[in-house]
Amino acid sequence: LIRAMNRLVQYISVDGPTVFVFNPDLRPRSGIVEVEFEPQRQIVDKATGQPVPMDVVLEHKDGWRRVRFLATAIPGLGYKAYAVRRESQRIPSSNTTQAGSWEVDSRYYRISLDSATGAITHLIDKELNRDLVDQNAPYKLNQLVYAAGGENQRIIRDMFPYTTTQLDVTGQSGAQLVENVRTPLGQRIRITARAKNVPLIDSEITVYDNLKRIDIRDHIRKEDIRAKEAIYFAFPFRTSPPQFLYQVQNAWTRPNDDQLPGACREWFTTPNLVVSRDESATIAFATPDLPLVTLTDINRGRWPQHLDITNGHVFSYVTNNYWSMNIKASQGGDISFRYSITSRKDLDYAALGQFDSETRSGLVAYPYFDWGNVRAAVGAKRLPAPGASFLDLEASNAQVSAFKQAEDGSGYILRLRETTGRDGTARLKSPLFRITSAFLTDGVEENKSPLVLKADVLEIPLKANRFSTVRLVFAGPDMPVQKAGK
Repeated sequence: LIRAMNRLVQYISVDGPTVFVFNPDLRPRSGIVEVEFEPQRQIVDKATGQPVPMDVVLEHKDGWRRVRFLATAIPGLGYKAYAVRRESQRIPSSNTTQAGSWEVDSRYYRISLDSATGAITHLIDKELNRDLVDQNAPYKLNQLVYAAGGENQRIIRDMFPYTTTQLDVTGQSGAQLVENVRTPLGQRIRITARAKNVPLIDSEITVYDNLKRIDIRDHIRKEDIRAKEAIYFAFPFRTSPPQFLYQVQNAWTRPNDDQLPGACREWFTTPNLVVSRDESATIAFATPDLPLVTLTDINRGRWPQHLDITNGHVFSYVTNNYWSMNIKASQGGDISFRYSITSRKDLDYAALGQFDSETRSGLVAYPYFDWGNVRAAVGAKRLPAPGASFLDLEASNAQVSAFKQAEDGSGYILRLRETTGRDGTARLKSPLFRITSAFLTDGVEENKSPLVLKADVLEIPLKANRFSTVRLVFAGPDMPVQKAGK
């Protein structure tokens, strides 16, 4: 990816050191990006000429810093360029420490953490005026749950001679507040804790003033244990009466209602999103790094034929070693993973599709300036600065699944996924490259039917909950190129 971005930016006009932010989604998007450079560098918005507020996340002893900033209005399927100005002196951090506080607050959410465990006790949605954490739950939100036991028990296999499952379930403790800082973007808090056979739990929780989202970054250091065990992170959402949806490859599934008889009810696999909702609130939970979840409780080896949905709790199923197979019998070492949460009174399928894109395929930053063996080529190039869309795609009910060179080398492949369960049409044009021909193909890129261009606009049919694959052929490099926005 880095090599591809480096080749791409060679064709974009720059007048000095630049950070390019790329948007893989079809819609214009704002989001948080992270870059690293020297402390004398300042990011500047080319459109306004104003410095961009930065959250200094790390000051490294070797003389560089890691910063995050809010990249705004990045064109869909395109890029935006930010100038990087070198000052004569170090750029001071504008973060302010909230000493001793176990709370974080933003325009949208107020969060309270337990000083004993470091887990979240209250998550208040200010717009809904509602605590999203179930106060009757045995676990707190973002709390590690450790389940020991299971050897020769039914959690491994539901048959004789395995015995009834009996687990020793414990949580985390020994919390320490590492930092709590108010930043130009919002507020973030970082804590450490420990649990049985997990000597380190490192959690960072961030809320924003301009994004209605909570981002959680967890890191655990786990001991190498061969005895049967499992680790979960609990998210006991308060919804009543609760309803669940979880994302599958190209649709949404309801536990029980959309499952075949005999299907597993004790754990579920999702590409990213799980929804816990009731009549007055919809909570969307993103787990882009860990695909397994359990609903209402952890896996207790009961093998139910029907899931009793008595609460809206979601558990991220991080590790287990219950089954003997061709992988290592223990799971020790360092593991890092992310979660995100958002909430509204109602999140329709289009809004959920957008949240999925934002949390699974976020904005990507590429610093382009003299650094190591990279030298920025200043001057006018084929693509315009400060930003542009490579493709303009109008489709409220679609998500870009892939854009790549065709396997046979003839043109490029654009793959779209319909996200709302209804037929529709996507309208595509390119402000930078002229499309000469297009074909609707199957999944292995065999042409099925030509698509007609009308006034340089291509209409792509979308079928409910299905993928549409299109071969695009562009004009050669010597053909005239339209200006961005024209």
